Amino acid sequence: RANTDRTWDYTKKKDASAPATSTTSTDTAAAGGATTSSSPSATASAAAAVVGPVDSGLKASLRERIISDMPNSWSTRLPGTDTCVLVVQGLNMEMVGAEALAALFGLYGDVRRVKMMPEQESALVEMEKPVQAYVAKWLLDASPLGGRIIKVKPSTQESIRDAHAQDFTSFPLHGYRQYSSPRNPSYLSNLIEPTAVLRVANIAWDTSESEFRGLLTQQEGVSTVTRLLPSSHTSPALISFQSVEAAVHACILLHNQEVNGKLLYVTFSDATPGI
Repeated sequence: RANTDRTWDYTKKKDASAPATSTTSTDTAAAGGATTSSSPSATASAAAAVVGPVDSGLKASLRERIISDMPNSWSTRLPGTDTCVLVVQGLNMEMVGAEALAALFGLYGDVRRVKMMPEQESALVEMEKPVQAYVAKWLLDASPLGGRIIKVKPSTQESIRDAHAQDFTSFPLHGYRQYSSPRNPSYLSNLIEPTAVLRVANIAWDTSESEFRGLLTQQEGVSTVTRLLPSSHTSPALISFQSVEAAVHACILLHNQEVNGKLLYVTFSDATPGI
C-alpha cells in the first residue's frame, strides 16, 4: 500500500503551539549578504548572473564541469563555497517548508539542519560536507520552486547554531554517508540539475503497473511514463513532466515514499523518454 501522507513535504506546516521565533542578526546578514562565489568555470559565471531560470544546456555544461573537477576527498574546500551552509532566497513561504528543502537539497548531499526565515522569504540549509554544499549551490541556483525562481548562495556561517532550526541528521533520505569519496560513481550519477524528467527506481516486485501509474496520476503535469525495461513491472521508469517545476514538485513528494514495503528512489534525469 502506498503511503500518501506526504503533504508536509511541500506544504508549510503552521503549528499554533510552536513558539514564535525571531531571526538573529547573523541570519539576517546571511540572507541579505551571502558571500559571492567564484564559479567552477566561465559557464558557471554566466549561470550565476541569470535572474530567471537557467537554460538547460547551460546547466548541463555546468554539471559536466562540476563532475570533471570533483575532488577525491569530502573535506576539500572548493573555491567560492568554503562552508557547509547555503542561503536559499526567494522562497514562497506559503508552499515551501523545511522538509521540502531537506528533500530537494538531499538529492545532492546529506542535509543536517534547515532554518526557515519567513520575514526574508529565505532559509539556511546546512549540508554535511562543503563539497555537497558546492554541488547543491550550482545545480539548484535559479531553479523553479513553489511558483518562484530561487537563488542559492553560500552563507558566511560555518554551521547553523540556532535552537529553532530543524534538525535532519536522522532524516531517512540520507544516502551519501556510506561513500568514502565524492568521486564515487553512485554519487556522481545523481548529480543532475532539476529537469522535466524523473527517474523512479526501487519499485517493489508486488507493485502492479496500474498501482504504479495510479500513484503518478496524483502528480500534476505528468506527460509520459516510460519503463526502461518494458517487460518488467518493477523496472525503473522515466517520468516526463510538462515543466521543470512540476518535476521538482513531484520529486519532493515521491522520493522516499513507501510503496508496498519499499522506498521509491527518485532523481532527476537527463534522458529522453522513449529514446
